[in-house]
Amino acid sequence: MATNPDSQRNVAVTVTHLYTTDPAATPGGNTPITPQTAYAQKFLEGEPKALGVTAVLIGIVQILFGIPLALFTNFLPIILASPFLIGTMFVVSGALSIAAEQNPHIKLLRACLATNIISALLAISGVIVYLIDIQEVQICIVHSWNCQGPPQFYALMYYTFIVLLLFTLLELTISIAIAAFVCKSTRCCHPYSSMPVLLLDNNMSEEQ
Repeated sequence: MATNPDSQRNVAVTVTHLYTTDPAATPGGNTPITPQTAYAQKFLEGEPKALGVTAVLIGIVQILFGIPLALFTNFLPIILASPFLIGTMFVVSGALSIAAEQNPHIKLLRACLATNIISALLAISGVIVYLIDIQEVQICIVHSWNCQGPPQFYALMYYTFIVLLLFTLLELTISIAIAAFVCKSTRCCHPYSSMPVLLLDNNMSEEQ
């Protein structure tokens, strides 16, 4: 029995971009969602605008608290300019988070990720610095004869550093949350699959 050579041809097609569909996008459910749309939707689930506004406000509070501390004290956070560096970075990362929600472009999302990682690192360093100063102030409150200034002054500084510490911890949480959502929505954690897909078509012919 003769074999039809047209039935022996297999054609391999490599697909390098995969797309999904969202049935709710249109009544027919035929609107494709590209990877760019997918990561934008994933990022928006984290409410980046609300978190960004909170980060900006925390940064402004840090700077405002740092001004009187710089004028009247010489504690370690002022020597290291911690309130100003941390506050400025909080404002920048928060502003980028707000901008990324309005325009979730991949480059803007990566810039948002980088600034929030830096904010988290600065927040960790700020927590350490504030804890060190809180311990020193506590010593001056208990043993005021070893320090210059009345105990009331050190009590005021104690509560000031407590407030800065709490705001810094809150900002650390926000930075980690935003960075996590950005990382999940971009290719740094869960890359979109680009694995080739082999499709065989037995209905096409091949010259032998």
